[in-house]
Amino acid sequence: MTLQQLIYSITISESGSMNKAAESLYISQPTLTKAIKELESEIGFSIFIRSGKGVELTGDGRDFIIYAKQVCQQYEVLKDKFGTKNNRKKLIKAYSDKSPLIAALHIKDDIEIGMISENDKILVTNTKNIPLKTTKNSQGVQVMRFKKNVYLKTMCRATDMPVANYTDYRHYKIPSAGSTPKKEDAKFQQLTII
Repeated sequence: MTLQQLIYSITISESGSMNKAAESLYISQPTLTKAIKELESEIGFSIFIRSGKGVELTGDGRDFIIYAKQVCQQYEVLKDKFGTKNNRKKLIKAYSDKSPLIAALHIKDDIEIGMISENDKILVTNTKNIPLKTTKNSQGVQVMRFKKNVYLKTMCRATDMPVANYTDYRHYKIPSAGSTPKKEDAKFQQLTII
């Protein structure tokens, strides 16, 4: 499995057609078909159902594309951050090795991000509210306050939060402990993040 095959499969899923995908990727349709058949052979299932009207994702294909998109997003983060010596220095100073990495988001402009702690507190804030790490020796920037032995469980774009209305959890002043979930959002506690 190669990154190129993942990009091909994502492009096909978004265009709904092998021909349109091949055209947007600037490759021939037979080359694209061969790459996808090799990928499907390697993973042991069909990603697409082919028909005269185009292609559709199989059930396994839908799951595969979700993970493929995550891998490609992480690749973009790595490429942007490690692409030059200056960017490598910025990334090294951007996180703390005192806790595990929960998520890495590739963002170009300020966005709203959502966080859920292990004790199910929810916090949504805009990235512009997060101060830059200012010294070489500091351990990172605290955005969410936790009780002892409680850690961050998940972080994502606010629009991807498993809640009815993420704006209910918006905080402008950080660090913050977050908010207790509302009754209509209790369902997120039952979700398992894989």
